[in-house]
Amino acid sequence: MEILVFIKSGLDSNVSLKPSPDGRGLIQEETDPIWRMAPDDRAALEEAMRTREALGSGRVTAVTTGSRKQDHALGYCLARGVERAVRIEMEDSAYQDAFVVARVWEKAARKLDYGLIFCGNKNWTPNSSQSAVILAEYLRIPAVTRVVKTELCGPALLRVQRRLEKGDREILECSLPAVLAVDHLIPEPRYVSVNALMISDRQAIPAWELAELGLKPAELEARTRLAALEPPRPRPKKIQAPDSSLSADQKISMLLSGGIAQDKKKGGSDFIKGKPEQVADEIIKFLKEKGLIMTGAKN
Repeated sequence: MEILVFIKSGLDSNVSLKPSPDGRGLIQEETDPIWRMAPDDRAALEEAMRTREALGSGRVTAVTTGSRKQDHALGYCLARGVERAVRIEMEDSAYQDAFVVARVWEKAARKLDYGLIFCGNKNWTPNSSQSAVILAEYLRIPAVTRVVKTELCGPALLRVQRRLEKGDREILECSLPAVLAVDHLIPEPRYVSVNALMISDRQAIPAWELAELGLKPAELEARTRLAALEPPRPRPKKIQAPDSSLSADQKISMLLSGGIAQDKKKGGSDFIKGKPEQVADEIIKFLKEKGLIMTGAKN
């Protein structure tokens, strides 16, 4: 079986990111930007390799779109054990239209042949996790999203477990070929040795031009465009303001208590009023009742 896995690397979100000056992209506050595969894409690669192992035969091909910066991610795929790696030459950007990406994926899938397609449920590009289902629509095959486990039930049947809200799981069956968008909650991807990574870095990765896929300019027109990227607005701190209907003493009491209103019916108390001697006696009595000072203590 021919298995395809579409992956993508992007600026590492674990490092501080900020919008570019023109507001149309992201930049990293590092002299040497760090690029890495998204967790969901790494999970998709792992599930593709496990599926091939379960079959006992077949070939896994890793495909990405972008500039030469994506070759490092493809090198990781080769070190993990994929037989082929292909990069489709495109511009790297903070936002890529999901319809354009899905159309490029479709042309690549038809050229490479496929029996099963894996991709990440989401990646670093904010395309709303739409590319997988649009790809399935272009290919006229089933699609399953948020996949956390797969199991082959026959030569053309797959049992899939997908993640729902609040930890629930849904199990369904779909016919092959199909597109599976994998969630990062699958079992931890296996370790890739440093020696395998060094060997993969020396392998040449072919780069295909869009014209080689037979794409027409009209098929590459974006249907959605990024208007601007802005950092999230800081959340204003809540300031506790006393109720205007309270007396001055009650307002001060509420402010001193951190905004917790005292309810006399539930054992709360107000300021002690009276002459200084009476106030002092009440305070000492209160401290003794709470065990904060010992009765009969001697100096």
